[in-house]
Amino acid sequence: MAIGRVVIIVALLYLNLTLLCDAQAMIRARQCTFFGQGRTPKEAYSLSNCTWFKEQSCCRHTEVTSVFQAMMPLETNNKKCYDLMNYLMCYFCSPDQELWYKSNQVHVCGTFCKQIYKNCKSASYKGETIGKKYPNGKKFCEAQLFVVKESNKECFDHSLISASSHSSSEFCLLFILITFSIVRFSLL
Repeated sequence: MAIGRVVIIVALLYLNLTLLCDAQAMIRARQCTFFGQGRTPKEAYSLSNCTWFKEQSCCRHTEVTSVFQAMMPLETNNKKCYDLMNYLMCYFCSPDQELWYKSNQVHVCGTFCKQIYKNCKSASYKGETIGKKYPNGKKFCEAQLFVVKESNKECFDHSLISASSHSSSEFCLLFILITFSIVRFSLL
């Protein structure tokens, strides 16, 4: 009787594992809409910048290098400003593009623009501070040709960094370890 119960537990756990890994595979099959049809996120461990997207990236090393070489230098001593601005400029690497890249425009969350402005208003490009040139974060983001969404839904936000930091294989491996631990304890 105990063996039959273990077989049922193992079968249910295997089914759950299969569903979880299939869901993770669907996430991996997302489209990189900024680059048009056919490109999907891939591992990109050679990225020189935007490295938080290395597990699932829509951009390639050469694209990141080209974009960041062409940018004007940001003059600031505020690390938070630098990190937020850097992340904003890495939008084209995000594997979540299908959520916020619509009608050939990047939709940025209003709270993200406010956060950038709060931390970067004393930073400057070519001697002029962001705070002097723009009255608020929304105007700053719009000047960068982003669409600012006040709803904070379906928009690019710095909170997506944490969502991109774990690979699907890590979740599947963790689930397998938990499954085997449960089975082992149920046999005792």
